[in-house]
Amino acid sequence: MVENLRITSPLLEKLLTSIKRLKWSFSLLLLVLVVWSGYLSLSNLKIDNGLSLWFLEDNPSYQNYINYQETSGSDEIIIALIPTNKPLDSSLVGRLEELSQFLEQKPYIQNTWSLSNASYPLLWGDSLQFKPLYSSKRAKRSQEKLLEQLPTLKKLLLGQDQKQLLLYIQLQPITSIEAQRKQIIREIRQAVSSRFETASLSGPPILNEAYNEGVFKESLWFGLLSIFVISLMLWFLLPHKKYLPMVLAAIGVPIVILFGITSLLGFSLNMISMLIPTILLVYTVCDAVHIINIFHRIALKYPEMDQVGLLAKSFRKSFVPCSLTTLTTILSYLALSVSPLPAFTSMGMITVLGLLLSFVGVYFMVALGVFIFNIQKKTQIPSVKSKDPFTSVIHWVDQISSQHKNTIIVLSMLVLCGGILALLQIKIDTNSKDLMSDGQVKDALFQIEEQVGGSSRLQLNITSKTDGNPNAPFVFKPLMNFQEDLEAVPQIGSVVSLINLQRFLQKRNPLLQSKLIDLSPTEIPLGQILPANSFFPIVSKDGKTVSLSLSFKQMNTSELEVLIERIEALYEKHFDSTHFELGIEGFATVYTQLNRFILKSQLYSFLLAIIGSFICLLLFVKKLKTSLLILLPNLLPLAVLILAMVVLEIPLGVTTAMITPIMLGIVMDDSIHLLYHYKPQNIPPRPSQQRISQSLHYNGKALFTATLSLVAGFLIIATSAVPSVIDFGILCVITVASALVSDLFFMSALLKKYDT
Repeated sequence: MVENLRITSPLLEKLLTSIKRLKWSFSLLLLVLVVWSGYLSLSNLKIDNGLSLWFLEDNPSYQNYINYQETSGSDEIIIALIPTNKPLDSSLVGRLEELSQFLEQKPYIQNTWSLSNASYPLLWGDSLQFKPLYSSKRAKRSQEKLLEQLPTLKKLLLGQDQKQLLLYIQLQPITSIEAQRKQIIREIRQAVSSRFETASLSGPPILNEAYNEGVFKESLWFGLLSIFVISLMLWFLLPHKKYLPMVLAAIGVPIVILFGITSLLGFSLNMISMLIPTILLVYTVCDAVHIINIFHRIALKYPEMDQVGLLAKSFRKSFVPCSLTTLTTILSYLALSVSPLPAFTSMGMITVLGLLLSFVGVYFMVALGVFIFNIQKKTQIPSVKSKDPFTSVIHWVDQISSQHKNTIIVLSMLVLCGGILALLQIKIDTNSKDLMSDGQVKDALFQIEEQVGGSSRLQLNITSKTDGNPNAPFVFKPLMNFQEDLEAVPQIGSVVSLINLQRFLQKRNPLLQSKLIDLSPTEIPLGQILPANSFFPIVSKDGKTVSLSLSFKQMNTSELEVLIERIEALYEKHFDSTHFELGIEGFATVYTQLNRFILKSQLYSFLLAIIGSFICLLLFVKKLKTSLLILLPNLLPLAVLILAMVVLEIPLGVTTAMITPIMLGIVMDDSIHLLYHYKPQNIPPRPSQQRISQSLHYNGKALFTATLSLVAGFLIIATSAVPSVIDFGILCVITVASALVSDLFFMSALLKKYDT
């Protein structure tokens, strides 16, 4: 199979001669393609972190959430905080009312709620009526007293310190607004800021759009900074300065063309696919460095050969290892593309296409560069420095791996076993705040959560399994006790339900201490008591379901899981499950399952990647024993990755879940380049120690250069303003560096000792 990968010399030389003859035509064509692709990317490329990317359409949790939004009211709620020292000023509330009326006319807004349209209950005989909570005709002292009798609503409407007004804007269900979210938020921001300049906005839709904007900005930043840093490194590491434009063209042209194609096909970037440019950049640098170093060595060895001959010989020598490294990397991303999650599927497909473009592009750009810059054997190719620092390092590595084989193998196996055991210590968690950089949006989130106790919402539905009304005396008392226990939970900011109405009515008229509890469903049809624009569902129209609306702060998925378990335990404490059932609705119920769903998906992808990579190794090496020996050093960096996650307390979350299949593709690259020159070339074959030493000296500089470029690229990702992306970059740096160390020491020691 490997031999079939070789390109025949006449065909290759004919192709290279055509490139040389048409070098300026090809250059013009590439320029047109780059300009066209850049235009497509700027005009059509979209950012999408929508919920549908992270779940299958038939996933029960996702379907339940969609059904909840369509039947019970959307939890896509934007919160506007308006600072003021006079929250009860009639002109200010009037402007708030005008804003609410303006927004409610928009087709994408389901409802608004604020002091301007909130209401309170009054009991007239046996009927319950709702009156406006705020009236400009009401005396200030009377207005303040009324609000004091509704402490939960007061906090939600005026904030903890009563120095602001809050407006809640409820959007239509997520399926209706997801595609237009960016435009919707822009219009809402404009409407609010035109009336209240100092207002701050937060809530799930705002946070989601902030993620999207952050993705776009950081994609540009990562790409530009990566090119600058790697250019600076290659300036000193490449054998000649004229090779640098070739590498930069090999990096940039395929990436720009890739995003032009993906934009044309309608693909969108998300919080993980934003890493594609940097990932492709470092992969391309690795191939380019190996090809150029091989070309440089051959040019020095055969000074009489012309450019076409030099390129043909160097391409034939580099094609097998470079194509195999590309193949193993493609397998890693193909493993992502078979994930059931749309986010990972698109990530895998786009990256596979990018890898193919980069693989072809790097050979084409090197050939074009040699011809355009007219790199000649005598005038442009300097001799190799006798005191190359890489040579000294490789010589030292060779000695250590020969003299201390047993020690290296034992220590490496201990680390490998430690990584396997550490798997049990990895936390599965995602903090939504870590998906967002510091700035105005995050500050607004903290400010709003401090004032109202939370920006997210859960709805608890307690449904009777019989025809009885949930307001019957035998259920009203446990509902009251249940709410009191919920209000004592520190993570819950507020609870709004039928109990709030009862408390208010009792404060207004102490003689009604037991009146509401004793009323029968025929006396007060609770399914009809809510005003037309009620923001909080309290009782279903059929009277069989009573609802509680809970607000809570942004928190980790692990904390949310504990909170939901606590809610369920409190429910079971007060309600008989044979007569009632609890439904917990809202995005939090989906969010808590996201990590585990991703983990299961990525475990499957990792297994596919490792099986595919091992098959490639086996076909390449053609010896089972040697393939197994080589597999261990490629698993060692993943063990180091696991240990790093445990020591640095980095959880396995949305951004880090995909790291193992991706890193597996990277760590295989160095091994394949070493193995290509390690395989027996003579009959009888030389001893394994001699062959691995020769391979180390031949590939050493290219391996160091490629690894330093990879480390630089992932360090740039670690400069992100988003904490979770910083973690991803740091883990990649650790894994890439440990991959080089593992190949130089562990693989060398294993092959020298056991591959006889």
